Amino acid sequence: MSQVFKVIRDPIYGYIPITKEQLEVIELPVFQRLRRISQLSFADLVYPNATHTRFTHSLGVAYLAGIVVEYLKTSGIGKEIGLEEIDYEALKWAGLLHDIGHLPFSHVCEPAFAYFIDGTEDWKDYHVKLGINILNEKNLGLRKKYLQKFLKK
Repeated sequence: MSQVFKVIRDPIYGYIPITKEQLEVIELPVFQRLRRISQLSFADLVYPNATHTRFTHSLGVAYLAGIVVEYLKTSGIGKEIGLEEIDYEALKWAGLLHDIGHLPFSHVCEPAFAYFIDGTEDWKDYHVKLGINILNEKNLGLRKKYLQKFLKK
């Protein structure tokens, strides 16, 4: 992955290093909408400070994925199990984008969204399906510009 282009201040991890490519994706409206989606659904009704968003969560997971990558590299475990640089890069991207398909109210409303959007009662992991659709959306160009190199032909 490219070198650090920007750092984002985080209340838990301090400063999160971001590459230029990651920043381009973070700045997209489809990612920015995660700022308005609660990580904990309705928990803030009982715990007023439980206001974490999918946006900050995704940044934190990307940061932790980077720590895991560094551990795998420095410990030799990554080499031992056959990981290559492209695998490390894919892990970091997966951390950043793992929640891209979430809709408002998180898992609580997935059954309703699945039914009203797709007419299906098969709602399990519906956010994963939506995430894949977002990543494949041609107008966004995420797959072509950032992710194609990770996909097997």
